Amino acid sequence: MDPKFQAILRTLPAKTPRSYLEPYRELILEMRKRGSSYREIAQVLKKSCGIKTGASTVNDFVLARTKSSGKPTFSTVRQLSVTKKEGMAFMGPNGTYKDSKDTEGTVSTSKALEGIGRHRKDS
Repeated sequence: MDPKFQAILRTLPAKTPRSYLEPYRELILEMRKRGSSYREIAQVLKKSCGIKTGASTVNDFVLARTKSSGKPTFSTVRQLSVTKKEGMAFMGPNGTYKDSKDTEGTVSTSKALEGIGRHRKDS
């Protein structure tokens, strides 16, 4: 990196955490690892730490810090949807597998709707 840029970066103040839950990050993530619900974590924060927060706020906090395990991208879903795994076919963005036999003979929505406009009766 250019020494001039490094000098500028050294003069900038340290960025403060954006979330008021940041000081409790270790506690929150450890409780999630131990299977605690977001509601339980919010209750512990209120009782033990004096932090009034909702379960959805704790959820958002955890999701923002664990992005790598978030929802798959469209390209990932598309790639996995054609992959077979031990007779199972990937069925959606939630990562579930379903028997490929259940999907045999089904027509996708786009294929089913493809010719609707062309089959109109002319009077």
